[in-house]
Amino acid sequence: VVLFLVQAFIVLPLAEAATTRAVSDRYLDRSASLGSAYAAAARRLGAIIVQSLILFGGAVLLFAAGFALLFAFAAIGAAAGAILGLIVVLTLVVVSIIVFVRTMLAPPAIILEGVSGWRGLVRSWALTRGLAWRLFGIRLLLVLITAIIGGVLTALLTLAGSSLDANGQLIVTAVASAV
Repeated sequence: VVLFLVQAFIVLPLAEAATTRAVSDRYLDRSASLGSAYAAAARRLGAIIVQSLILFGGAVLLFAAGFALLFAFAAIGAAAGAILGLIVVLTLVVVSIIVFVRTMLAPPAIILEGVSGWRGLVRSWALTRGLAWRLFGIRLLLVLITAIIGGVLTALLTLAGSSLDANGQLIVTAVASAV
């Protein structure tokens, strides 16, 4: 759990911020290096963590309210409770997707514009106005492409290691997953 929290609130946002900084530097014809990108991201780490914690807190509140409604609807009865429960679940999924898409530009805003965690979320919300479905489609397409390529590579490497003993197969599977 601790490793997951460190990854979710520090490692991934820091990597995204560093990547944003490196791409921005290259776009602006400034020299970019791994060290300078991570140094710039590290200077904004506090704001990035605050942004992550705000989103996490909002998600916890949203899902707690959703589960409270599910339990309340379960007391109503089987058919009506199931229909209302399905509506709650679908609403949670749609709201989660909308919030994810509308706040996905917060780390770039924090690193490039030097704003706070909250202001980064507000800025992201403003930047994605009217583009949410397009951005969702692009992100979904990227996830699908990544999953397909990753699946093919994993299958090929796993197939290549199938003649190995159990330890060798474990190593090949771990390498395939990392790739």
